[in-house]
Amino acid sequence: MLIPSLPSTIAPAIAPFVLPPNLAFSAIAAVQISSIFAGSGDTQAPYSKFALGQKLDAPIPSKLGMLIIYSPAAAYALYALLQDSWTISSPTLIPLLLIHFAKRLFETVFVHKYSGSTSLPLASGIGTYYVLMSALIVATSASTIDPTLQTLGLSLFAIGAAGNFYHHVLLSNLRKNKKEDDKYVMPSSGLFKYSAAPHYLFELIGWLGIGLTSQSVNGLLVFLWMASYLSERARAQNEWNASKFENWGNKKNMIPGVW
Repeated sequence: MLIPSLPSTIAPAIAPFVLPPNLAFSAIAAVQISSIFAGSGDTQAPYSKFALGQKLDAPIPSKLGMLIIYSPAAAYALYALLQDSWTISSPTLIPLLLIHFAKRLFETVFVHKYSGSTSLPLASGIGTYYVLMSALIVATSASTIDPTLQTLGLSLFAIGAAGNFYHHVLLSNLRKNKKEDDKYVMPSSGLFKYSAAPHYLFELIGWLGIGLTSQSVNGLLVFLWMASYLSERARAQNEWNASKFENWGNKKNMIPGVW
């Protein structure tokens, strides 16, 4: 079989995850945990439609802001991948990070349709966070490979990336087919039939795949922080949709039929 069987108990699946390797990474883990429980604050990120009517510091076009957000992490992952002396137990972790951020750059340039603005300091701050987060995942990755976690992580990443891209394309097509007097059109295809932000759900599936591939507690905490952040974003998106579209209905925030 190409896919190894899953362990019969949960203990073997937990054992391969490595704790933070030293006091510094333990302190970072503590900050990660506190951030997860503290929430993300403003749930409507000030770019694109959520920036309309807001006063922004050093406003820039949203597309430029997205490029600033994703380019540094993509460059870091590419640099790490090209280092001849780079040694890391998981041969797929850095490629997954590169694929994720390269995909976001591709979507920014060729898929998404932007009409708003964002803040240069905000975009720069998020871009810096993504670089540090990627470096943290790589630096704390396990020294040995668990084949089951590797296979499961790769599978989840593939599902997450494909599902996220598909729903991003659906959103982009709405902007192409909108009426002249409609600035935003209600999404109703794919899993948008059942929830406001299925693209966030698939993004989280992808980040879970990266966390499993790293076999790192710090890597899993990155996923949990993303889950906390995107859950709040999904709730805000659902509330915004309900306020804009009369026939939006009682859809879930992110997970169809669940939440």
